[in-house]
Amino acid sequence: MDPMRSFLTEENILIHREYMKTLRLKHSIMEKSFPEIKDKSVFEIEKMRLPISCKEEILENLKDYISHELYFRSFSQSITVPDVIKMRYSSPEAFLYEIYLLASEKKQGFIYVLISNKGVPEIVHSDDIKRMRWMPRLALDISEHSYFLDYRFEKDRYIRSAISNMNLSLLDNT
Repeated sequence: MDPMRSFLTEENILIHREYMKTLRLKHSIMEKSFPEIKDKSVFEIEKMRLPISCKEEILENLKDYISHELYFRSFSQSITVPDVIKMRYSSPEAFLYEIYLLASEKKQGFIYVLISNKGVPEIVHSDDIKRMRWMPRLALDISEHSYFLDYRFEKDRYIRSAISNMNLSLLDNT
């Protein structure tokens, strides 16, 4: 069973998957216009010499696609708590509460969890990801489109439901 079904309806999941297909198709078209971006990471594309307006569109689309892909992989029924959380937080609930606080404060975008070069989990909003150089391990879509169909104006309930299903084992350094 898809772990997202525990907090999103099948219709909502399907809408997200169709949106991801659109993003992937758009990137495929961009790869035809700029073959040098094919199979390149966001970090590699950022360093390329491309027309600025095209580069910004390519990066925005690719980041959105990667974020949604990560969002779909960020959930599980798993209850494994990695050592990295135990070392920094008093409990997994305390860690999830930190995610909840940031997600509640922001209006849209993604909340990411990364493991810093010091080996500690960092919780950041997508607006702040530009200064980070580590790949996110978990993502939570907090934009209205991600929850409105199922939760209407109850963003808080969506956030609580989603983070209670996060696959914390993805933060394990092993």
